[in-house]
Amino acid sequence: VTADVSLAGRFMVLLPYSEGMHISKKITDEAVRAKLQELAAPYVQEGCGFIIRTAAAKASADEIGRDMDYLWRTWQHVLKRFKVAKSGTDLYSDADFWFRLVRDYAHRNVEEIIVDSDMGESRLMDLLGHGPTSQQIKVTRHRDSTPIFKANHIEPQLEDLISRDINLPSGGSIRIDHTEALTVFDVNSAHYTGKSNKLEDLAFTVNKEAAKEICRQLRLRDIGGIIVVDFIDMKDKQNQQELLKVLSAQAKLDKMKTVVCGISSLGLVEMTRKRARQGLQTLMFDTCPQCGGTGYMLSGRTVYMQIVRRIRELFKSGRIKSNLEIEVHPEVAQYLTKAVLEDLGDSIGRKISIVVNPQISREGYSLMAVAE
Repeated sequence: VTADVSLAGRFMVLLPYSEGMHISKKITDEAVRAKLQELAAPYVQEGCGFIIRTAAAKASADEIGRDMDYLWRTWQHVLKRFKVAKSGTDLYSDADFWFRLVRDYAHRNVEEIIVDSDMGESRLMDLLGHGPTSQQIKVTRHRDSTPIFKANHIEPQLEDLISRDINLPSGGSIRIDHTEALTVFDVNSAHYTGKSNKLEDLAFTVNKEAAKEICRQLRLRDIGGIIVVDFIDMKDKQNQQELLKVLSAQAKLDKMKTVVCGISSLGLVEMTRKRARQGLQTLMFDTCPQCGGTGYMLSGRTVYMQIVRRIRELFKSGRIKSNLEIEVHPEVAQYLTKAVLEDLGDSIGRKISIVVNPQISREGYSLMAVAE
């Protein structure tokens, strides 16, 4: 929750309660920066501020002018509503899905949008033909009986996005591991042998290929925060610097600020990427109720040993007053044999029985008192 109001457009963000202009650092052409400042000057004089997005670098003066005017008129409309609105009224909310789609993704290199609903087609036709998002993009209505994702081969790509392992064209591979603090990419040569007998050449070839794919995965999965890459070890300093250049060049293609920090003393490449929203990992997955997100569960033998220790602890504290019934998972039950139960029962002076329940977690168990 914030009182720092902002209205997002295609090429910029209007900041009604700020002053001045902030232009994306990726716009390096001084002539373009000067032109943008000139276009925004009339609005800045009204007492507002702008954040100019990277997309504005390739936009025409008319497109930028329309976007600024659209945002300014929207803000004036919000102010008018505020004067007459009752407490609790929604004065403004972010645009609908279709507007955000056009605003954030319909760049100049997009030639066609395929949609499978009449409402979506109508909305897109309206957005692409009028207002600040106006541009020449073809809208096609998908009418085939085959689902749109299947017809356009989207399903296999979505499956690849949720996989931990990525295969490279050369035969190498990348493994991705997410933690609370950072994301780790581990590059392996796998089955790649290369044309050269030198391990250095093999590593350099796979690493360059992996660098491009890693930056692509950062964008596709919207991974933010600290990123550590364990490339295949290279001893040649020149190759190391060349790899960093490839990585930096690919990072510049990302609309989110991505910084390649360099190679650490352990030979790991460190990067950071601006986290603007939830990544794909958070959106598509819930924490596993069985392992709690660790990816590991106690073995059946370990749980069996916990149960034995717990029973002996309860006995020593004088809390076992009757016979016991233990409910456990089948993988734990195999260790609680008849001989084990008799021996344990003799040590506490009680009879112990077992109930096998495949529905409970392997790590879960219950100790119940039963009538003698």
